[in-house]
Amino acid sequence: MKIKVVISTLFFCFHFQCFCQNIIFNQNDGLETTFNVSNISKITFLEDYLVVTDMIGIQLQLLLSDIQYIDFEEGDTFTNIDNLYIKSNIVKLYPIPASDVLNIHIDQSEQSKIDILIFSINGELVSQNQTIFNGLDVNINISTIHKGNYVCIISTNTKKYIAKFQKI
Repeated sequence: MKIKVVISTLFFCFHFQCFCQNIIFNQNDGLETTFNVSNISKITFLEDYLVVTDMIGIQLQLLLSDIQYIDFEEGDTFTNIDNLYIKSNIVKLYPIPASDVLNIHIDQSEQSKIDILIFSINGELVSQNQTIFNGLDVNINISTIHKGNYVCIISTNTKKYIAKFQKI
């Protein structure tokens, strides 16, 4: 099944056009893949891959599990966005697939405010929740959203986590 998510809703990379020249994907094996922002037509998800399409239609696929973090480079200034994780063992969603309730487990001990955003595969914000994380799993009612594939962004005081789930 093809899952196509416009990643601009996740990383807001096209909003960074005014601020950065390059997007650098740092991979677990130490390799870096650099893209000049002005040459990027779109960035999407395709199953377990991040697909970067340039202005002439050439696509490069990066396996999501291989991406360690993403850097946004501004000319001579280097802005590190290493608190943005694609897949993380710190946040776990269950059950997958989910029907009425999505449970979020966060493997951290400190109490903090968390924001939870759920986006459809078309990039539409379908749910927004805010709660205080107190060490217990967070339960989100998803009974009102339609069946399909979604991306969940969990923001704590210091970090942002991204996870995919399916609603049945």
